[in-house]
Amino acid sequence: MGEAVVSSTLGELSSQLISSLFGEIKLVCGVNGEFQRLDELLSSLECAILDSEMQPSRSNQERDRLKKLENLVEDSKLVVDDFQTEAKRQRVENRFTDKVTRVCSRPIFLYKMSHRIQNIRKRLNDIASNSEALNFIVPDQNPSLVHNNLSRETTSFLGESADVFGRDDDKERIVQELIGNSSTERLSVIPIVGMGGLGKTTLAQLVFDDVRVKQVFQMRKWVYVPKNFEFHDMIKRIFSSLDLSTTASLQDLKDLLQEKLTGKKLLIMLDDLWNVESLEWDQLRNLLLVGDVGSKVVVTTQDENVARMLTSMPYIDRLELLSEKATWDVFKRWAFRSGKEWDHEIIKEIEKLVVEKCRGLPLAAKALGMALSTKEVDEWLSLLKGRVWEMGQGKHYVTQVIRFSFDQLPSYMKRCFLYSAVHGFQSFSKDDLIQQWMALDMIPVSDSDQLEDKGNGIVNELSARCFFHNIRYVDSQDNTSCDMHNAVFEFARSAPGSKFINLTTKNIPEITRYVQLCDSSNVIPKFPRSLLKQNKLQTFVWSCGNVNSSSPIRDISPIFSSFLSLRTLDFLATQFEVLPRTIKRLRHLRYFRMHSNNDIKGLPSSICKLYNLQTLSLAGLGKLEKLPEHLWKLISLRHLYITSRQNSLPEKGIGCLTSLRKLSINCKFLSSLPNSFQELTNLVDLRIWGCPELSFRETSLQNLRNLQRLIISDVPKLREIPGGLQDAATTLKFLSISICSGLTALPEWLENFKSLDEVRIKKCPNLISLPQGMHRLTTLRELHIIEGSPELMRRCQQGTGEDWPKIAHVRKIFLG
Repeated sequence: MGEAVVSSTLGELSSQLISSLFGEIKLVCGVNGEFQRLDELLSSLECAILDSEMQPSRSNQERDRLKKLENLVEDSKLVVDDFQTEAKRQRVENRFTDKVTRVCSRPIFLYKMSHRIQNIRKRLNDIASNSEALNFIVPDQNPSLVHNNLSRETTSFLGESADVFGRDDDKERIVQELIGNSSTERLSVIPIVGMGGLGKTTLAQLVFDDVRVKQVFQMRKWVYVPKNFEFHDMIKRIFSSLDLSTTASLQDLKDLLQEKLTGKKLLIMLDDLWNVESLEWDQLRNLLLVGDVGSKVVVTTQDENVARMLTSMPYIDRLELLSEKATWDVFKRWAFRSGKEWDHEIIKEIEKLVVEKCRGLPLAAKALGMALSTKEVDEWLSLLKGRVWEMGQGKHYVTQVIRFSFDQLPSYMKRCFLYSAVHGFQSFSKDDLIQQWMALDMIPVSDSDQLEDKGNGIVNELSARCFFHNIRYVDSQDNTSCDMHNAVFEFARSAPGSKFINLTTKNIPEITRYVQLCDSSNVIPKFPRSLLKQNKLQTFVWSCGNVNSSSPIRDISPIFSSFLSLRTLDFLATQFEVLPRTIKRLRHLRYFRMHSNNDIKGLPSSICKLYNLQTLSLAGLGKLEKLPEHLWKLISLRHLYITSRQNSLPEKGIGCLTSLRKLSINCKFLSSLPNSFQELTNLVDLRIWGCPELSFRETSLQNLRNLQRLIISDVPKLREIPGGLQDAATTLKFLSISICSGLTALPEWLENFKSLDEVRIKKCPNLISLPQGMHRLTTLRELHIIEGSPELMRRCQQGTGEDWPKIAHVRKIFLG
């Protein structure tokens, strides 16, 4: 793995940790306080503890010592964090004054800190002296390791279709069932049934993307199905796939959906259906009956009983195991590096072992291939003959491969992967996940400016090793989502060291650090009072996504009096009217998301005292009147997503957040951007959408010299792209303009954007031609023009359109 390791004992750790803590006090009292060295030590200890927890040979006594050590590391991190927070508080207070203070000028604060550190010293010495030395491996947190093992660029799921083996006959059989069946039924269902890891989703994606299928069906939609099939939720998911707003009532959604689908020949792919009540299914089926005769629904599922319930037709496609040859082909595709010669006899022995271990399961073959691709072939035989391969039956083969692949990951990547299942969903936002990794200090880097980039590298590596898949854009704001296979997801939820609990469980283990409170029924989940004892929680998720209730939750204040160690706090469609002022007590909070709350009208000014906050996500807050006045105090903020009803943003507000890297604005009444926008020189990603009253000035986007992604959607008053954007000519890589009816032309100066990689134009009916210099965009790799004006579509036709010579050099062009 290229991972440097050193062997440490508790005695050595004791001296390292305590000397570091006292050293940092001296540093923080001086001019150049720096906590990086101690942070790296604590992160290394956390990784070592996780690795030790995953070892089944540990005795109960050893596990008890590990638990105590883990608690100690957590308390040490809180001490470090308190020093840093105090320094940030003073920096904010002094920002607009001439006053300069230091942490050392507050003797009471230092007195409390010194006592906490003395307590840590005593506890650590007790662990070391009252037991034998506990040896374990402390991994080197060298940030260069994040990218060392990246052997392939991760592509979308569609891009991987060329690497599918042994499924040609299966694909052809289902395609013919879709396009060759002369049934007069208005809507029929084709189930694809098979055990986990067989490649049902991959096969369905191949069918979905077949050119013959595209020609037959006027509308094709892919919908991922959560474990609990709910009619209301499925309506929202289909709407999301159509780039439509999901904030309307259920009846309005049904009416709008029928309007969109009526008379069209439909192909709906429902991927990964686990269970469904007949009533819920009948409601969805009746809604889809508005499509034309010959419409189809393809369902992938592991349960044949579910398949039989969905259709009265005799046809059920039962997916079989791969042949030995196809299994070996899948493994070879991902394991072997090009340009090397292999010993024939060794390869034959490896082939025999691989076929035996994977048992015809493509997921197992791919995961095993990726896990071994970073090793030398000389190591393969010993690894394939290791003790981890105690054969089970059925899905246990996949679990063994997943565990084997997991064991090959660097320690910090194991922590990131296990955390990925914390929300209880197999499909999740890539950016949200990376931001939560950051909040929990799971990404080991020496330069904080690279945190997001390193996080992307970890996602790509986990995808390359089959832990994630299907990375894709999911909406008009080009948010990126990715999935976890069922078997991978279950492994992440049940593996030792995951420290996660879903509060359908009555007993809450002391080790719990990540909690999800949700209910799949249409009732508000009750807050369990026993949870309030868990004062070391680091993540709390409260989700009421399926609740249609006009009764908001009255009091959420217990969260802010009990969970003082929280680093991530997530309210998803959780309705309450007041966010308590006591939120300021969450001094360690890095990630705060509050989405789809239709009751809250204001935020307390005390939220601006969360000096460590890196992500503030306030989306879908339809009644929020305005943002807090002193938002500029959030000096650590890197990601800001806002919804409000105000018509202007204060000059001394967002523009002062100079650490911002990502900004998303969705303000219905916003009329202009503040002049201070030009101070956001570190901004990398800017998204402005759902702002029907917004007008741009020529200078609106100037000085954004690090901007890489610009997305403008549903801004009808956009007449032209502001000239100030030219300051990003050397950095902008992605440009998306959609639902902008006022846009009549793209600027001629666009030809100067030498880093531009992808351009997307959608639903801009008055844009009728492309700039003359488009052919000079030599780095442009993708161009999407979707639902454009008839004139623009005609001009861009291959070989015949007047604008074709301007874009003929682009590798991928999508017109539709």
